[in-house]
Amino acid sequence: MTKKITFSGMCCAISVVMVLLTNVFQFNTAFLLCIAAAVFPLVKIKCGTSYAAAAVFASCVLSFILLAEKIYVLTFSLLAVYSIIKGMIEKLDRVWLEWVLKLAVYFIGAAAVLKIFMPGLLLWGILAGIIIFVIYDVALSIFITFALKKLKL
Repeated sequence: MTKKITFSGMCCAISVVMVLLTNVFQFNTAFLLCIAAAVFPLVKIKCGTSYAAAAVFASCVLSFILLAEKIYVLTFSLLAVYSIIKGMIEKLDRVWLEWVLKLAVYFIGAAAVLKIFMPGLLLWGILAGIIIFVIYDVALSIFITFALKKLKL
């Protein structure tokens, strides 16, 4: 149990540092937010869903407190929650159903973020983000596969 808490805490710290780096490297915000959210599937695999959910919650609260740009915090929160939900969706073993559910999660999250922060760009922002979301999903799958093989989680 102590190892699980330690691993979850370290991943939480890594993700918060990555989110805070969005203030330093503003040209690379999307990449840093994606990297920050990518550690949570590792927590889920190694420690379980409850530890991953706790790490996401802690990271989101710390990011909200420490980061001035709240749109980045909300985007990070949605990516982190999606990174945990992704594992549950992919257990269905039906590719078309998995993508329908993944895109439904994306549309709900993107609509929430854009409705709050940029209501004028709602439709165009959602449509432009689909390509980025699919690339993120594929890259996250590759990262998880790499971590399972090379890092021996």
